[in-house]
Amino acid sequence: MNDLSFDELEEHITTVSTGIKLIWIEGADGGSSLLFKQATSEEKMFARFVYKQTYERAKNEGLKTVEEMEDILRERGIISEESDNAIEALEAKIKGQRAILAKTHKVQAKQERLLGIIQGLEEQLRELRANRDKLLGLTAEAKANESKLFFLCSKCVFKSENERLWETEKDFNNERDLMFRMDVLATFSRFVSGLPTSLVRYIARSNLWRIRYVTSTKTGADLFGRAISEYSPDMINLLYWSHYYQSIYEMMPDDQPSDDIIADDAALDSYMDAYYKEMKNERAARSGKKPGKLNAFDQGDEVIVTPAHELHKDFDYDKPREAQRIKDRADIKKKAKKRKRT
Repeated sequence: MNDLSFDELEEHITTVSTGIKLIWIEGADGGSSLLFKQATSEEKMFARFVYKQTYERAKNEGLKTVEEMEDILRERGIISEESDNAIEALEAKIKGQRAILAKTHKVQAKQERLLGIIQGLEEQLRELRANRDKLLGLTAEAKANESKLFFLCSKCVFKSENERLWETEKDFNNERDLMFRMDVLATFSRFVSGLPTSLVRYIARSNLWRIRYVTSTKTGADLFGRAISEYSPDMINLLYWSHYYQSIYEMMPDDQPSDDIIADDAALDSYMDAYYKEMKNERAARSGKKPGKLNAFDQGDEVIVTPAHELHKDFDYDKPREAQRIKDRADIKKKAKKRKRT
């Protein structure tokens, strides 16, 4: 993706870090400045409850599930085997091109050509899936998702810091400016869906964010000022990719990919796939062992695994020599007694 300006990057970081976005929506009265807030854990719980209730009610009213609708569309020839094959073929081509890309991460010209091919294939795949999703719009799941979005929108859209745009879900449903409500819904839907992963990865490797992340890991300072249970999807996504890039920046210089590769998501993923496969093959070559039972003394350090341990059955154990000698002596005595009796 193209480089963001300092202000644009800082705005995205602030939005993720606070879980709040300030937006302007046009309306019949000239428009409104609104605050979108990420839902709390309690609000998400109620939203899931709304989804389940609406889903069951929709099925009872005769709406088909996605699976049932797909079967109907296939019977009528609207969804064909050819479209299924086309999607599978595109997925296979993308996977194949990425495999080739993993082997050419050192050749810039080939990389650019392959990335262009992959992007074209992904665009075709998105279009096919979008057309199929349109056909599945009138389903119980779609109705339940709509109700869930309505509920969250009524709870998480504010006029100001503490004043909701709609006090109740009933107020939301009774909104007279339907175009305004539709615009709020569409914008809020994009907000709760989270930032694109490509943008989150860009933020994660930016210096403006990394200084905060590294400082937090070294000092234990809180990044987001809230309990982990209240982290938004964007927060979790950003932490995941921050850890991913930090592990790359901590690689040995000879192993670390170049800055150009790090800045390219597809090229970096291919590079790391090839790197991990190479490391796995090197470990297998050094050990010279096939997968199987572990030896309890393979490790350099002393290990004690009791019969109650979950790994006890995975180890082969040598018989203790002293215990074996005691057992042998006992067996000899038993045999001698039997001979005397006979």
